[in-house]
Amino acid sequence: MKPRKPDRSVSKMDVLKDIRGLLSATKEREDSAEARLRDEEGLKAETARLEEQIRFYKELVQKQQDELHRLESEKKELAAKLNMLCSGQDKPMSPRAEELCEEIAQLEARKTELSSALSQVDGLLQLKVKELLKRIARLYQEAGQGEIAIEFRRAGDELEDVENFAYFLRALLEQ
Repeated sequence: MKPRKPDRSVSKMDVLKDIRGLLSATKEREDSAEARLRDEEGLKAETARLEEQIRFYKELVQKQQDELHRLESEKKELAAKLNMLCSGQDKPMSPRAEELCEEIAQLEARKTELSSALSQVDGLLQLKVKELLKRIARLYQEAGQGEIAIEFRRAGDELEDVENFAYFLRALLEQ
């Protein structure tokens, strides 16, 4: 008997299987790259939306602070006017002085209300910033970019340290 030659059609099929395997692996890599790009685009959109919210809250805080400063200056002016009107303690207060006292009391109440609102908005802003940093870190972690996620976590920790220091300074200044 003669030795048989290898069947060429079988070797061609093996080559075709190898080519198909390589093509499917390339397609999987392309699919994962596209998914990563979609995740990054979603992250950018979420980041932009949250940054817009932060800008809105910062503007709100600035408006509240401006209103608070305006009210404080009005209070000082009214207190000076009241002192001028009430320079003599034995004299009865004039109706205008009583109106000024009432207006000062209203301004004090408004100042207290604005201070409370300002602290609430500031607290909400800090909470949103922390939430944003956590979300960004989580999205980078899910995208396989752990180094960037670690940096965002560090930024969140540093922000918390700064908040604690600011709280300490406020308490110290109030004493």
